[in-house]
Amino acid sequence: MPPRTRRGGQTKRAASNRTGRNAGSRKSNAVPARSVVTSDTNDSAEYSSSRPAKDGEQTNGGDKNDDDSGLTNKGIEAIAKKYWLNEHPDWSEATVTTILEKHIVGNGYSRTTLQTLERLQYFELYLLPNYKSDTPTDALLISILLMLNEKYIQGLSGAAWAFIAEQSSQGKCVGFAKLFDDVVAFSTRRIQSDSKEPSTLARSLVVQFLISCFSSLETPVVREACMPLTSLLLWHHIDDTKKAVDVMFGLTPQLQKLWKHMSKKCVAGKKTTQEEAARNQRDRDYLPLLIRDFLNGALGKKGSNVTLNYCIKFLEFLIDLDSQLPTRRYVNLLLVDYQVVSLCERSPWYQTKSTTKNKNKDKDNDNDNDKKEAFGTNTGHGVFTRLVDQLRDRVYFQVRDVTGEAVSEAEAKETHYRIVQELQLVAFREFADTLEPLALSSVAKISEDPSMLRTSLGSLDYDSLLRLAHIVGIRTKSIVELSAARGGGGADLIVDGRYTKPYIIDCFVQRYMRRATVAVQVRSISLYPTERDLLDRLVVEADQYSRLPYSVSYKDESGSECVNICYPTLPVPKLNLQFL
Repeated sequence: MPPRTRRGGQTKRAASNRTGRNAGSRKSNAVPARSVVTSDTNDSAEYSSSRPAKDGEQTNGGDKNDDDSGLTNKGIEAIAKKYWLNEHPDWSEATVTTILEKHIVGNGYSRTTLQTLERLQYFELYLLPNYKSDTPTDALLISILLMLNEKYIQGLSGAAWAFIAEQSSQGKCVGFAKLFDDVVAFSTRRIQSDSKEPSTLARSLVVQFLISCFSSLETPVVREACMPLTSLLLWHHIDDTKKAVDVMFGLTPQLQKLWKHMSKKCVAGKKTTQEEAARNQRDRDYLPLLIRDFLNGALGKKGSNVTLNYCIKFLEFLIDLDSQLPTRRYVNLLLVDYQVVSLCERSPWYQTKSTTKNKNKDKDNDNDNDKKEAFGTNTGHGVFTRLVDQLRDRVYFQVRDVTGEAVSEAEAKETHYRIVQELQLVAFREFADTLEPLALSSVAKISEDPSMLRTSLGSLDYDSLLRLAHIVGIRTKSIVELSAARGGGGADLIVDGRYTKPYIIDCFVQRYMRRATVAVQVRSISLYPTERDLLDRLVVEADQYSRLPYSVSYKDESGSECVNICYPTLPVPKLNLQFL
């Protein structure tokens, strides 16, 4: 994410100056924190502003006018001078709750409010030094996430990680690993306790925090805490057949020994304590839990704007994981097995060219409507569709996942021919009577003519299709809850815990279709920018990105209008470490 400049008369501070001030003579007198906000209640109800707003309208972040912002800033500055901008800071959990509920949530997650708190070093001088309890309250943890996410958006996350590492080495605060573990535990608890609405405040804050962490893998303390979530243990969630895992072991034999070694660490025994086994199980299960929770929201029959914006932000997180070689190594196979791209294409928010044309047939294509569609302030379908397309490109990118080696055009074609021929051999050996035309067809016809593959597989009964999918390693057991499995067209995706026949056939088409190689895609790009590139809507969006508000309106279960946090997303490719 490109760094943005601050606005409203606020000045930038260099990381070194910030660290120097934070490591100064100001010390906090910490007292045991007391629980102010319980963790059993719904966080979207606790920290959602009830200020009236039109349904579907992205609010202005509470900054109705300059006078209101000025009064809010003066109130925050008065609190800062009383509690932490003095020689003897006074810690109070009630103060954290007051700032969160009155000044942040009550002001609609205003950018001005968060930037003011960042300027007053709320995180460095008050939150972090007093974050020492074994069980932090939700108010304290949410406040820390809000401030860290604000630092990332302003391009100051590197200074924040360095400050945490320095202070923890001096024993003045907990380490980043402890903070990261608490965030993971907080997120897991929220997902497991409230699965109806997958776009609550906790989920939005956590996914933005994860994006900032996995974008800072060059920082040792961050890398050590994050990388276990993308380890080889993820492959335990691959389909029961484990055919895809066996293929990877064949390509990289040394992985099989590592697989057996790491699998033993998930079970308590002589060499693994109960605590270590529980931690390894958490690392193994957390990312699959997030993906399943995301798909439940993306495939929901009805979805609010806040649900859509959370799903958009989570797609950005998945793209980040699959765009970096260190995290892609074991994550990509999980995304392929979970069929994330295919399921997202069944979401009511995904727009094909035909649906977009029909929907906009009688609408004016003015700039305001384009901006709302692109940023999700109205429906967000455009951003969701772009990110799904980007994720598809990352998933099927020509690179060896484990080693990171580039795949040449000839190697890509050879691999494609091999997997199609394997399908033909299975069809001839197991279903000769029904799939003889498929077994005897050319690879080019199967790869380039989806109708041919659909017709051949459509002649199989449902049980035979399940058997064929089991042999070739295509998942048929659903990872999505039945109550949420409603596609954009309204057709059921699941029958008795398994995907329907049309969807399984589509998965076959996705796997065996021929995709354009990177060389072909590069040759199709114009050497100079075209008129369409210069006038593309993304150019306007990028200019307005840093001024977008953080809040979006939605209706809670009682039908009341509420405002929840919504971090904006710009659907453009990112260049991470391996491109430097």
